[in-house]
Amino acid sequence: MRNSKLVFIAILAASLFVIITINQLWIQHNDSSLQKTKVSSFHPDSIVSSTSNGPLLIQIRAISTVNPVAANNALRQFELENHAPLTPLEEAYRLLILLSIERTRNNQQHVEQYIKQLHQIADKEQYAWLKAAIYVEQAHIYALQDKKKEGQETINKAIELAKESNALYLLPSAYRIAGFISNTLNELIVAQDYFLQGINIAEQLSMNEDNAKLHNNLAVLYMLIKDWNKALDAIQIAAELYSKNPSVNKQMMYVLYSNESKIYHNLNNLKLSKQALDKADLYYNEKTALPRSKILHWKSHSELLLLEGKYSEAIDNLEHCFSYPFINKYPSEEGQCSLLLSKILFKQHQYNQALGRVNNSIKIFTAIDHDRGLTRAYAQKADILTSLKRDREALDIYKQYSQRERLQLSKQMYELIRSVETRKLSQERDLLNMEKTLAETELAKQRLHLHIISIGSALIVIILLFAIRHIIRVRKTNKKLAALSYIDTLTGLYNRRYYYQQLTQCKKLSSKAPYCIVLFDLDNFKFVNDQYGHDVGDEVLIEMSNRISLHRLDQELLARWGGEEFLALLKYDDQLPARVEAIRAAIDRDPFITKAGELSITCSIGVSLSGLPNEIDGNDDYFRKADKNLYEAKRSGKNRAIFPSK
Repeated sequence: MRNSKLVFIAILAASLFVIITINQLWIQHNDSSLQKTKVSSFHPDSIVSSTSNGPLLIQIRAISTVNPVAANNALRQFELENHAPLTPLEEAYRLLILLSIERTRNNQQHVEQYIKQLHQIADKEQYAWLKAAIYVEQAHIYALQDKKKEGQETINKAIELAKESNALYLLPSAYRIAGFISNTLNELIVAQDYFLQGINIAEQLSMNEDNAKLHNNLAVLYMLIKDWNKALDAIQIAAELYSKNPSVNKQMMYVLYSNESKIYHNLNNLKLSKQALDKADLYYNEKTALPRSKILHWKSHSELLLLEGKYSEAIDNLEHCFSYPFINKYPSEEGQCSLLLSKILFKQHQYNQALGRVNNSIKIFTAIDHDRGLTRAYAQKADILTSLKRDREALDIYKQYSQRERLQLSKQMYELIRSVETRKLSQERDLLNMEKTLAETELAKQRLHLHIISIGSALIVIILLFAIRHIIRVRKTNKKLAALSYIDTLTGLYNRRYYYQQLTQCKKLSSKAPYCIVLFDLDNFKFVNDQYGHDVGDEVLIEMSNRISLHRLDQELLARWGGEEFLALLKYDDQLPARVEAIRAAIDRDPFITKAGELSITCSIGVSLSGLPNEIDGNDDYFRKADKNLYEAKRSGKNRAIFPSK
């Protein structure tokens, strides 16, 4: 009997061990499946590296974009040596090397020849990745030639093919070219989106050099809207990424420091501008420099000489641009050089010569539809005409172009900033959905875990009871944490997480009633924080929430959106304008009592169109409309509410 009990206990213990082991293995498997997987990309190098000629071709191709002369010499040496016949894949690599070399030489005839041969290989061997790579190269060429339409069509095909063939390693370059083209078309938000997509995939694939190039392009975009501090931040990130590379791309380092010099130039810091240009010159080699880099070199030095007041030296240096045999293949740069020469001549009071040069730049920019270049050129022309006492003509040009430039610049800067914020909101919502999915999966896993344990012996039942007790405790804790996660700790109002939940669940809202998004933003709140301290600022935020709350009705929602912004979902009816005005007046009417004394506080308000909760949740236009009206309220004097036009 005793032996039977021992056997029973042993079997029970063994069964328990097997059940728990299987269960734990299942849990670990599911845990690993829930972890974020790193993006993987097909790369032809993985196949070519195993061929007889592949490793050497990979090495030559790697240096072809950095040092075309060295790559050409290495390829000629390779062809002279006795190698095994090239496979179609190896031949594709050889042609890609030649294409890269001839593109830097501006040999258009050879470039077209190699592209044609590469297309033939891609079609015959059904290399989708190669087709995508060719399109990237073609789009790059179109972009440099200012053929914007052809460039857009080609790069879109490249992006689509790269995704379909999982050749994701091509996407950072493709997105960079797409952003560059959009930038030249003055589509700054589209360009920024392309650059950010490229940065995202480059980070996931650990492609530091491509990531650095994209940050450099992002810096150029910020330079165009004259946000010099953001441009400087992007340049510094690019420099840090380049420092992680085992080999130095001298061409890109030159471009990077040249752009940094231009930023400091516009920040009126001559010393740092000159230091950055001196750093750039360390990476410049007249013999190996690409055509665009040569033009950039001459232009950058002339700009610095202009800033230093060395006008004759600036002109002598800039003459290199106009005598360069390939300048006509880079019309955008040619137009910029003509405009720069006009500015130098203007400083020398040679107004008629300056007028001739600026007219030449206008002619070039018009031919390539370069809107930003035209705006700058016409502004320069207006200054010249003023100096020539042709005030009427100057005034007409100034009204048409200078004012438009300011309006465009303000609008583009605002839209870029809001585009980033909207993108962040979208990412936050995606993160919330992911957290919900993971939580539901975790709960399902725990239930199955309990079910497996429940089929065991009495010992398993005891373990089950302990597990249930633990889960109940965890659930209670999670409920408390969930409730806290929906509350803004300072004001006691709901936060934006709760706002998104209510749009979908409608526990506090009516799913059948139309609502308007009403955004409140405290006027001059930064001054309050700076003048009286954040403690007083917190008192103002709390009182602000209390005053708005007094006007909230049942089935309406008030949340602190962030900082000094509050969001309300108010029911739409004929009384809504009066209610919003009453809230504004309640804030403005009585001073806020703080430990710093009585403060007069006002707020600006933006109101959206009306929509049902599910419509507002599924369409960002409602929030954008309220946000745009809030911006208009701020711009037109503050302490007012702006409603959507009917």
